[in-house]
Amino acid sequence: MGRVVKIDNIEKATIDTAKKAKTGKKPANPKKSPLFRVGIFLVAGYLLFAFGNQFLQINQMDREIVNIKNQIKVLEMKNREIKKEIRQLQSDTYVERIAREKLGLVKPGETVILPAKQVKEN
Repeated sequence: MGRVVKIDNIEKATIDTAKKAKTGKKPANPKKSPLFRVGIFLVAGYLLFAFGNQFLQINQMDREIVNIKNQIKVLEMKNREIKKEIRQLQSDTYVERIAREKLGLVKPGETVILPAKQVKEN
């Protein structure tokens, strides 16, 4: 209830009781007013919108993180394959094989044997 006040220095009553005595009506409950309910509805709607929007953004970022992690795995695998190929290309055995096959080079003392070409018969 409200504050206690003295009326005519004899009786004590609350402000609400005094108002009731003046108007003959019970004081209005502010929680039952339509304006209060509309305000609560608007605040609840805003909170739902704000938190819902944040939830959607977080969910989208989580999907992007998963996608980027998958891309990183694919790129790391390609990187390993390229490094393996670089090591192979720099090895002496590969260089020697290419020198023999593409350039026709031979080691000292080796004899090159070439397959005979087939002659077409008419």
